Amino acid sequence: LEAFLLKSYDCLEILILLRIVVLHSQMMRTRQTGCMDSFFDRINMLLWPRFKVVLDAHLGSIKGIRESSQPKNSTQVHYISPRYAEFASGIDVLNKDYNDGIIVSNMGRLRQSIINLLANSLSKRVGDLKQVIVFLINNYSAVLKVYHDKNLQSETSETFKGLMHTQVAKYVEMELSEKFGVLIKFVNQSEERVATAQERKEKLPALDLETAANIVRDFAKNWQRKIQQIDSHVTSHFGRSQPESAYKSSEILKQILIQLVLYYQRLQDVIKKCHRRPPSFMKELVPIPNIMHEIKKYGNR
Repeated sequence: LEAFLLKSYDCLEILILLRIVVLHSQMMRTRQTGCMDSFFDRINMLLWPRFKVVLDAHLGSIKGIRESSQPKNSTQVHYISPRYAEFASGIDVLNKDYNDGIIVSNMGRLRQSIINLLANSLSKRVGDLKQVIVFLINNYSAVLKVYHDKNLQSETSETFKGLMHTQVAKYVEMELSEKFGVLIKFVNQSEERVATAQERKEKLPALDLETAANIVRDFAKNWQRKIQQIDSHVTSHFGRSQPESAYKSSEILKQILIQLVLYYQRLQDVIKKCHRRPPSFMKELVPIPNIMHEIKKYGNR
């Protein structure tokens, strides 16, 4: 066994052997037979150190990956993401009913190394901030796809879910800012002024109705065209469907459009709050149900 282990670099293989030893040891205890205890202890003393050596080698190989392994200006999934996911999910399956502290700790180190590699190293080759966000979403989603296919929940899957949701939220705001930046800025500034006045118990401020009118009219004229442009952007970044992705482009588009509706509703609310008598341009507002109907068209594709 010792000679075999010296040539083995398969963590899953070694961990399977460890689990077999545990099962046999438990079986012998239920039979109240302790004659094999010393044998099982010797086997464990051979397997655990080798497992740690091989796992450290995996960690070292991740740290040795060069930035140049990521094609320049490409947001596609890097090869390390699905490989890591397959390895980590295999370890999680074998550790599911054991929750071994040594394994949890070392897999945490491995997970953090992958996160640092994607976010701090490989992403430097991708391009501007938006491209980096797309790259991270694609890679986090590739990891989650493996866990989703195995119907496996673990600390790793929860960590990558959180990371992906953070990047998706950034992408949503970035897309909306590019097409509806004036509306978003007006809403945020107006709400801030209202909050300040309420905190100081002052009269609510009068808003810049000329700017508000221009925003409402521009939205009524161009909102459908801008939504189509956003759809084109999302499709170009994430595709209609990517086999290695757990997160569909349609879900990202849906989040963008729902967030747009929320901003548009907030625009109406802040105007009504500051001006009891509705300005005449409020008649030009696009009804929210009309926007929701348009959103359903994209969701049904």
